[in-house]
Amino acid sequence: MRWRYLLAETVIVLRRNVLMTLAALVTVTVALTLLAGSLLLYLEVGSMQRAHHHVDVTVQLRPDVREGQRATIAAALRSSPSVVAIRFESGREALKRFQDQWGSAHDALEEARRQLTDSFQVQLADSGQYDTLVARLGSQPGIQRVIDQRHDVDSASAHLSSIRTGAVVVSLLMTLAAAVLVGNMSRVAAHVRRSEFSVMRLVGASNWYIQAPFVLGSALIGISASLLGLAALKIGKSLFVDVYSQEFLLLFTPLPKNTVLLMVPLMAAIGATMTGAMALIASRSLLRSQRREPWAMV
Repeated sequence: MRWRYLLAETVIVLRRNVLMTLAALVTVTVALTLLAGSLLLYLEVGSMQRAHHHVDVTVQLRPDVREGQRATIAAALRSSPSVVAIRFESGREALKRFQDQWGSAHDALEEARRQLTDSFQVQLADSGQYDTLVARLGSQPGIQRVIDQRHDVDSASAHLSSIRTGAVVVSLLMTLAAAVLVGNMSRVAAHVRRSEFSVMRLVGASNWYIQAPFVLGSALIGISASLLGLAALKIGKSLFVDVYSQEFLLLFTPLPKNTVLLMVPLMAAIGATMTGAMALIASRSLLRSQRREPWAMV
């Protein structure tokens, strides 16, 4: 197959109906972005649950807590039958961990510095014994607050899971719409050139030779949509962190920096496969109908 012919024909297919091409591009972009976003949320939920797996309760101490008060609180925790393990974390250690995760330039750093005081990370024999532990600690001096970490993690996971489910549903609907658009675009472009196809067949052109420009053009739409989806994910990630960072500041664990970039090959593969397959099906269907009705080709 001549590559110059293939590229020229592909451009003609995409330019034949610019509005439909743009509509397909936008629809595929939205579908791929939502699909990749739902996968990122799934990874975030798993990362957050793993990070807080061994912590059920956080006992935050007052900034002005005394050494004797800290020792009394630690003794009360160790003597509690509902406590399996405790770990002391200073405010400095907690702030360093936050900076290691999010970076020193994070917008919420000042808020984290205010919230992160000395604390005891407590693992309970049963996560439902939070109220029992609070009653045992009572109004111990030096305690700023007792946080039901397991409840907060479950609440944040439920929020993210709800968003993820909605994104998956919408992405599936958008994928269906994108498939219909790409199929119609290919079928309309092929129908307009049906006379040319009949001549090409007469001189021995194979079905694949005729269909290749439609498949390649549709695959290019899928690949372009994945690149646009990357930009949308970058923007969406920033907005998402800004909205939820204050509410779940100390619960979120950042995904590796290259996670979003790793979504691009996956999005490109899904987009190119989906759009290329729909173009192949649509153009093959038209060629088969022309084969049954040869007088319609001229």
